[in-house]
Amino acid sequence: MLRTGKEPESAMAMIYTICPTTGRSISTGVETDAETFATMPDVISRVICSICGQTHNWSRHNSVLREHNGRSWPKAM
Repeated sequence: MLRTGKEPESAMAMIYTICPTTGRSISTGVETDAETFATMPDVISRVICSICGQTHNWSRHNSVLREHNGRSWPKAM
């Protein structure tokens, strides 16, 4: 996304997915804004789980964007 300095900056937020072992929400370590998240290709990525230590696959389809204030989209996990 190009910035001209005239638009307000989009809020950055962290992408979260679910640990299939524990069912708990985990951070992927990827931070982005809502517009970029909505247009990301739905490709498989990997994350080392901070809860169980295993490597899990995730994609935009099975993840949410969570702002630092706890608000999530496209759906709450």
